[in-house]
Amino acid sequence: MCTTYEYNCRYTDDEDDSTTAPAKRATLERGRRKAGLAAAAAATSRSPANQSHEARGPRGAADGSSTESLTAMSGASLATTAPVGIFDEHKPMYAGASAAMAFPHILGMALGSDSPPKMHSFAYNFGIRPEEASSAHDLLGKLISEDDLGFFSDVYFSEMAPITDFMDSRIYARRCRDYYHGSGNAAVAFGGVAAGVAALGSFLSTNRHPREADLVEYAKSILDDPASMRMLSVEHIIAWGLRLLYLRATARPNSAWIASCTVMHLCEAVGLHEEENIQKMASVASAAALGHDAERLRRIFWIAWAGHHLLSYEYDRSAVRFRAVTCQAIVPMAGSVADQFVEMAQIIPAANSPFRLGCQPSSPSEELSERLKALNKLQIAHPFLVVTKADIAFCFYRRIYQLRAGMPDETIRLIVDIGNAAVEAAEQLASQGRLFWNAIGSVFHYACVLLAIDMPAASAHIAVAFSGLEKLAVTADTGPTREALSMARHLLSLKMEKKRRELAQLEAVEARYQFFQEHSEPEATAVLPDMGLGWDWNQFLLEPYLSMLGPDVQLRIAKMSKYARDQPGDFKNVLERVAIVGAGGTIGSHIVDSLLAAGRHKVTALSRKDSGNKLPEGVLVAPVDYDDEATLVAALKDQQFLIITMAPMAPPDTHSKLVQAAAKAGVPYVMPNGYGGDIVDSKLSQESMLGPVARAQRNEIEKLGMQWITVCCGFWYDYSLGGGEPRFGFDFDKRSLTIYDDGRTKNSTSTLSQVGRAVAKVLSLKELPYDENDKSLTLSRFLNNGVYVTSFVVSQNDMFESVKRVTGTVDAEWTITHETTKKRYEDGLAQVKAGNMAGFGKMLYARAFFPNDANDISRKAQNELLGLPDESLDEFTKAGIAMAKDLQSRAERMAA
Repeated sequence: MCTTYEYNCRYTDDEDDSTTAPAKRATLERGRRKAGLAAAAAATSRSPANQSHEARGPRGAADGSSTESLTAMSGASLATTAPVGIFDEHKPMYAGASAAMAFPHILGMALGSDSPPKMHSFAYNFGIRPEEASSAHDLLGKLISEDDLGFFSDVYFSEMAPITDFMDSRIYARRCRDYYHGSGNAAVAFGGVAAGVAALGSFLSTNRHPREADLVEYAKSILDDPASMRMLSVEHIIAWGLRLLYLRATARPNSAWIASCTVMHLCEAVGLHEEENIQKMASVASAAALGHDAERLRRIFWIAWAGHHLLSYEYDRSAVRFRAVTCQAIVPMAGSVADQFVEMAQIIPAANSPFRLGCQPSSPSEELSERLKALNKLQIAHPFLVVTKADIAFCFYRRIYQLRAGMPDETIRLIVDIGNAAVEAAEQLASQGRLFWNAIGSVFHYACVLLAIDMPAASAHIAVAFSGLEKLAVTADTGPTREALSMARHLLSLKMEKKRRELAQLEAVEARYQFFQEHSEPEATAVLPDMGLGWDWNQFLLEPYLSMLGPDVQLRIAKMSKYARDQPGDFKNVLERVAIVGAGGTIGSHIVDSLLAAGRHKVTALSRKDSGNKLPEGVLVAPVDYDDEATLVAALKDQQFLIITMAPMAPPDTHSKLVQAAAKAGVPYVMPNGYGGDIVDSKLSQESMLGPVARAQRNEIEKLGMQWITVCCGFWYDYSLGGGEPRFGFDFDKRSLTIYDDGRTKNSTSTLSQVGRAVAKVLSLKELPYDENDKSLTLSRFLNNGVYVTSFVVSQNDMFESVKRVTGTVDAEWTITHETTKKRYEDGLAQVKAGNMAGFGKMLYARAFFPNDANDISRKAQNELLGLPDESLDEFTKAGIAMAKDLQSRAERMAA
């Protein structure tokens, strides 16, 4: 039996030893089958397992599509009566039995030819121009060394291959060695595979390869080469699959989706969708050496199928569908979760999916809820699959939302459970430096879904989603992550405004009821005014995420993403007027000095009428009474930026008074009184007692319609060093040092002058980009976010060495004791709870030095971005020692 065309054959001239058997001409046996010859292409009827989902119900419900392909339907109906296709496993090449290129072969057999024509594109065109020439490809070794390829391939196989299990790592490694030590000319397609693996390994590595972009282009050049289409192989499918993964990680949805469609079309062209073809390909002599056994070929097809359908369903586009898929299911393998990845994707309503619900749903929304239940039953542990599971769940939710159907409590609970698990998994991935693309996407969409559900069971988890999103946005501080965080915050503010309006409507009804309660019922009955809440949320989670919010909201969004070119003619795009509270204080004085040195701003200091602070020349003074809001509003009128710096002993409501006055005066931006640690480190901020206060301050600013910029600088080094034993453990009068734990835990610190410079740098930036092409740094880049600044990342031991250098002392001249941070934190906290605020500093600094959870923001520092100078540790150690006496007396006053 001929394995290529499935007819009985024999070799002529069997007695002729001059020609080897494989090269001899194949001829039909006299007893061959005639005419239509189903043997030319094994007829395969569509099994019940492969019937399309749409055959059971109207299209446009569960899958969210609105059109049906007449061609696809016709093809599907014919598949039950006509041969499916012809396959040549040696090329490999597949075509439907009705294909023009296959018909001459079938006709030749029907006419009794001893040598029927091969499957070929006869008369496809006139051939009056040569085919597009193939490009020459250098060896991959010119871009990446064999050792580097091995390193980044290991990263890929460790992080990505368990999910996209395209290749056996051992066979791949052997082929890489053969490629580098052979000519490589016969392995061009494999070069594209290796380049794709290296590029993904580089993307997932903490140390990217310097020529990562060139590796991507190298693989792309091979895949775009005309030779790829003329001589397709399984390697091309794998290489395209790797390119798809890289595009999903770095490009826009359109690019990734089109690449996934290409992978599917290549699978059909090569014939991977049919089990019979897979068996033939696996039986080819070279298959084992290439790693193309039947199970591996099935994995390539189903993983590609799963990825394509996930992208299509998420982007609400039509997926590639086959007339029939007979490729067998993949089996679980040790070290791989590819089978789970495929199983999840098959729950999506799709043609060719073997998944079937156990019941017959009565409506499209019920069907989607049943699919959500089936998804939830899957036991998934790999964090990438956990966030992927959430992506699919949110896809189901969006379609239920579009159907305007009610949502059972159980469905909401499932979405919340899956979403919370995704937040945890995304944070785990980010903490390990594994920035899989859908980690941040799943958390962003979870936040949006919770806002859209608009029920207490969902709203209770909004804080979890936003906390996770903030952490992820800081982990990868890029334009897209900042954009996502900003949009989520904006949608939250819109939700809050909507709730406030609803509450105001209810309160108005209650007030009316109380006023008219003595009137007759007809007189007391009033028609409620139009609540103005008819927003169209149809496209809530589809790009551009904004159209459903209504025209009035669109105006506000336009303000959020404005450009300088769109402003009125008198707009200067710079901050000229800055007001500051606490201009003579510890940090305020350094900010004022830096603003004056920059020479770009008119600085106004809000000062109590009885204040004795002496301010530098050039600072305007606006006398205020903090108990008289009118004086505050007057002082802040026409100011563009308000900086608040206040001593801890200031009345607790002062900050709120200032912010409310700023809102009434029309101040657009505020820097709250929160110069400390990482604003997204919720555990540290919570346990240090400062986080909730600072967060409430920022929230109040947003609620009042303004925007904020806060400074994340860690402890002030010079101030803390000279601040006495409760802070960094030094008592310079007694020459004593309390070392926390082993003294090796490092903390991010900043000098007072560095913080002042950072604030002046930010406020000296352009306010807005000129247009969408202006990529320069602007003030708007920092709005509703932190400015991360550091001077030194040091441990107590580092500080002690600097102190000894500055003072000329040695260990023997110091009294050194040790204390655990845990005990010190608990003792300080107990003092605070007992009303003794002397324990606050002790508690605060001890908590920041917890081993494995210290206040280290160095990886987020923006010093270079802002052009801040490097500083000398010893210089500011000397400054801190000089501050010691003054700070000690100040601490005693505060404690009193």
